[in-house]
Amino acid sequence: MSLISKQTLIKKNTLLLISILIVSVAFTFGNESPIRFGRVLVVANKNSSASVELANKYSRSRALPPANLLFLPFSDSINLKENEFYQKLLSPVLERIKKLNNSIDFVTLIAGVPYRTEKLSTATALFFSGINQIKDYHGYYSKSYTFESSIPVNKKFYLPTTLLMGYNLKDTIALIENSKIHSGFSQQDSIFYLCHGEGPRGVRNKFLPRAKSILTDLGFNTKIVSNSDIKNTNNIIFQITGKKWVHLSSNNYLPGSIIDNMTSTGGYLLEKSGQNSILSFIQHGACGAYGTVTEPTNILSRWPDLSLPIRYASGFNLIESYLQSVQDWKYGIVVGDPLTARFSTPCKVTSKIKKGSPKNDGIKLEFNAKEGEVGKGFSWIEIWLNDQEKLKSIVPLIPENTTINLIVRHGYNVIENITYTSTKGEQISNILGKFRDLKNSNFKISIVGKRKNKLLIQVDMNRFKTNKIPFVATMTLQNGKKKYTYAERLKTQLKQSSVNSSSEIILQPNWPISVIKESLEISKEKFWRGYNEIRISAGNHTESESHSVEIISIGDALRENTFKIENSNLSLNDSLKLYFVEYGNVADSFKHIYINEKPVFVCDPNIYSCNIPLAQTIISTGENQIWVEWYQSGSIHSEFEKRSPIYKSAPKKIFVRRPLISEAEFQPKIINEGTNASIEVRGPYLHENIYFSINGKKVKSIRDVKFGMNWNVNLGHLKPGSYEIIAVGNPDFEDSDAFSDKLIIR
Repeated sequence: MSLISKQTLIKKNTLLLISILIVSVAFTFGNESPIRFGRVLVVANKNSSASVELANKYSRSRALPPANLLFLPFSDSINLKENEFYQKLLSPVLERIKKLNNSIDFVTLIAGVPYRTEKLSTATALFFSGINQIKDYHGYYSKSYTFESSIPVNKKFYLPTTLLMGYNLKDTIALIENSKIHSGFSQQDSIFYLCHGEGPRGVRNKFLPRAKSILTDLGFNTKIVSNSDIKNTNNIIFQITGKKWVHLSSNNYLPGSIIDNMTSTGGYLLEKSGQNSILSFIQHGACGAYGTVTEPTNILSRWPDLSLPIRYASGFNLIESYLQSVQDWKYGIVVGDPLTARFSTPCKVTSKIKKGSPKNDGIKLEFNAKEGEVGKGFSWIEIWLNDQEKLKSIVPLIPENTTINLIVRHGYNVIENITYTSTKGEQISNILGKFRDLKNSNFKISIVGKRKNKLLIQVDMNRFKTNKIPFVATMTLQNGKKKYTYAERLKTQLKQSSVNSSSEIILQPNWPISVIKESLEISKEKFWRGYNEIRISAGNHTESESHSVEIISIGDALRENTFKIENSNLSLNDSLKLYFVEYGNVADSFKHIYINEKPVFVCDPNIYSCNIPLAQTIISTGENQIWVEWYQSGSIHSEFEKRSPIYKSAPKKIFVRRPLISEAEFQPKIINEGTNASIEVRGPYLHENIYFSINGKKVKSIRDVKFGMNWNVNLGHLKPGSYEIIAVGNPDFEDSDAFSDKLIIR
């Protein structure tokens, strides 16, 4: 199957030009991390129980190691002063990224972390690595390759950042769960709605027909709606419009869906503004939305162009799709999981264990990885033991006698044409090195990317009389009848004074392999005694990951050691009590207690029970995972260092009840007699299953469909006096004494 060349797309579209098919290749490179790290840095407010819980839940959903979680103290969930931004957020974020071996590509700020910094978006300030670094344009706009923070864009490094939040826990948990959806598309099951904007918010209307044409050619069910609002509509995967208030409650937004509404105050997340907050889209099921934190006007460069749905449909993740389609990022903010990629189909990974076949009573791991999308192949496969040791890396090799041809054109003029023929078993990195060594005064070629799988071509624009003629780089790989083409067009129309993106082209070629079946023998000496995890991870052409995990128990866990939990349903005010039964050589060892994969407590040898005081710094509300590891030393291990315990127990689950209401208040607190008394309870992170009572009598409450942080509570007719209003929840999941207040009827 031949890949669609970029030149074909150039002929079809001049405004919404994108690269539809991007392929990447893995490479075992130097300076590897000693343990496994993930691509996303998760930043949470350690002073907020909801923020800590959501951070842990998201990290588990994306199989992120504990070192990828950064808990910082904030007293305000909305505003952060400029000096606080640098001291309390940017500095610790950059320090953690350095500790993570610069593996981070994206940052997500969990609900509870301030999202405003001096009237700008905190996420934008992080993206540019400083408030004073924010520019009208950024270099990743109009690019069409998977983002890596290790690749400089116009000599600058960016840090794409999103917010992962909703009006309450239920909204945000649903966002996390629905954002992991992956699959191909269906004509019937997902529809792109391109709605006309209203008045000055309709400046994108004239581009809708072209966007529909491209999406339709790609096989997607797309509808243009002349109204700026849609109601009673099913199967929405994308909706673009422009209106102050968009009706949402009667529509069906599919997992992985995006809503893009051009209006002035969409980025006023927890502030009532008289227009749709983008959190209202999350409230009604969307998984991604863009808004602005200050008045942007309707200047097109400050809003996504109509390549946004095309890029998302082509497999780019949420934050890549927005960054590639918004030129001026200084007012923008994106809510959603940065890794959401509804149309990127991950590889399918399966595995099984055969015990006793290798020598020394080790095991034989058999695994099967199949490409998720026909003709796209793999980017990489890695096998990890306990996330501490990489057992194997697999990269697709370029077949012997494959002809690789690179052509660089300036308009119709060929300024470089070079061909190389592969030898047996060559990796793409080795082949790209042949082109890197090319000497040309007009441009420089480099190998870039964490896996050394991308070719960067930097054009010296000063050597050309005009920058209005586009550059096009094309690389073809051909072996027999099979041919794959990768191309990138340099957008030179942008003013050099605004952005220097017209000096760079990046190609991301590989040779797609559809299936890999392999086995790996792992000797007994590599395993910990007790509980072990073998993780088989695979990345596809857009870096969407898939995992298969095998559990191996070495030794007799019931006889060698075990632990028991006195109570598995706790409050943050409780202590966690553990009991130990030990045998053999672990009896004289230190017991290290791990909660949510982080070491939190050490119990001395020859002590067979311990009490651990609970706090948000070591545990989160909701579900938690706990296990015990035995060591000769009592020193707590860092999340960044390799460890090798004498024994590890199997994990167990505990649940910590949530505070019923966080940061909530109601208004008014004084009401005149003679009316049906009603109050508005307002506050982020309210729970869905609460109800309110007044002097012990249950009263009706309804969530606001426009501003989901508010609950309207109807109290009925009340006589003059003082009344106690109490919020009541489920005692199995919430501490019920967290909220009560007085109401005066006069």
